[in-house]
Amino acid sequence: MDTSTLCVSSSKSKSRNRRRTRRNLRAVIFLPTDSVGSLVVQANTTMATAGMMSKNNFVPQSELLAWLNSTLSLKLEAIEQTCSGAVACQLFDALHGPGTVNMKRVDFNVKSEYEYIQNYKELQKAFTKHHVDRAFTVSQLSKGKRQDNMEFMQFLFGYWQEAVSTGGGMVEGYDAVGRRERMCKTGDWKKFSVGSSSGGLGARTTASAVAPTASVAPIARKHAVKVPGPGPTTESASIKAHHGAVSRDAELALEKERQEKVSLLAEVTELKLKIDTAERERDFYFDKLRQIEIMCQAEELQDVKVLRVVESVLYAADADEAEKIMLEAEKTLGAQLVPKGDGLDGASDARAVEAVEAFLSSEP
Repeated sequence: MDTSTLCVSSSKSKSRNRRRTRRNLRAVIFLPTDSVGSLVVQANTTMATAGMMSKNNFVPQSELLAWLNSTLSLKLEAIEQTCSGAVACQLFDALHGPGTVNMKRVDFNVKSEYEYIQNYKELQKAFTKHHVDRAFTVSQLSKGKRQDNMEFMQFLFGYWQEAVSTGGGMVEGYDAVGRRERMCKTGDWKKFSVGSSSGGLGARTTASAVAPTASVAPIARKHAVKVPGPGPTTESASIKAHHGAVSRDAELALEKERQEKVSLLAEVTELKLKIDTAERERDFYFDKLRQIEIMCQAEELQDVKVLRVVESVLYAADADEAEKIMLEAEKTLGAQLVPKGDGLDGASDARAVEAVEAFLSSEP
């Protein structure tokens, strides 16, 4: 493991922690200007979800996406897609009811950073109205960076959970898609909305499937007037049966596609959850290695032989080099560090460190 890599990663981690602390503690005011970079907002009172150690700060992205998608009838795939501020506005609309946010000024289909400002202005008004104590910087959120938008959505998740726990919750019968279609500046979110069963995608699909069958009736009546005898009746019935069969086939095909889409979305969510778990484990073991490195670099412990072995294992280029160091340390320290018949072939640096930790814990 490269020393520079460890130090740079540690520096980045500390920088993130300092940035998060400043966001939670600094007191700023709403200053609308011509520049997106200087737009910052802040509400006034206190809330239980504030603070770095709140449970909502550890909610993973997969859980946040599942909450947003189910609550607002969306199909978001990444937390960065909430960077326009429109999702946060509708969350307040769903939680506190109509009138909390002026949804006519909220636009889900904006594409440029400077266009996001209007959405965040409406969100600021909602924050102020409900005395929400949380600063947010539009210039950071609007860039679509994962870390900034993740922290903001974690806060909103905690705010939502707190409202539910105190007897509040989502407005009864809230139609997320209908609100976007009827109220928002450019209608429903064309890219990430799942549609609606009343007036949305489902209704339009059904209408388009039935339309061909309905259009046959005037043609059949026209032929019935011109051609005498039973022929037109038979022809009309045949046409209706044909279009009815086509309509059923179309509905079956749409249902099959819908089921495949649901299955793929579930698979994607599962994979994202596995990635999130792997990242957490990676960070956990990296932090341990970093702590060990700091201990090895302490001036007071430079004469401790076993720590020099640990440091050499940490900086070993590969598993073979780490194994040689461990074998040499066995001769120097007179202790068995590598179990017989089970070398470090194919083992990671983390396993080598665990072996040394086991030796340390066995010392009197």
